[in-house]
Amino acid sequence: NCGALWGNSTGNASTYELSAATDFFDTFISHNWTVGRFKKWCTLAFHFNFRAASMTMVLACMMASALTAFGVLPTARNNSGYLLGIFCRAVGGPVFFITLFFGRNIVHLFGVRAPGVFLDKVCIHQENKDIQREGILK
Repeated sequence: NCGALWGNSTGNASTYELSAATDFFDTFISHNWTVGRFKKWCTLAFHFNFRAASMTMVLACMMASALTAFGVLPTARNNSGYLLGIFCRAVGGPVFFITLFFGRNIVHLFGVRAPGVFLDKVCIHQENKDIQREGILK
C-alpha cells in the first residue's frame, strides 16, 4: 500500500483494527505529520530493509557473475575488445530497490513475521475515548 497509513494523522476504528495486543514491540515510531507520506515510507524502508536489500543485491550479482562466467548468460564487448558481463548491472539495481521497498510484503507472503511496531494512530484508539484512555494508561 506504499505507505497509505502515513497519508494523514487521523485514526479511526479501521486503523485501530490493524493493531494487536502484545507484551513486546520491536520499534516505537514517533511520527511527524508535517513530513509527506512518501518521505516517511522511504525512511522506514531504509531503516527496516536496507541490509536485506544490500545482501539480496550482492547475491543476485554473484549469481549473475557465476552464470556469466560459465557461459550461461551472454556477454558484450566494449570498445577495447574486453568481454563485459552486463547482467550484474541489469539485475543489481532492480533487485535492490524491489527488496528495499517491497521486501517485507514479499516475505509476508511466506509467513515471515514483520517487526512489531508501535504507532499511536494505530495502537491508541482515536475515536472511542474510553478505549483511548485505557490504551494510554497501559
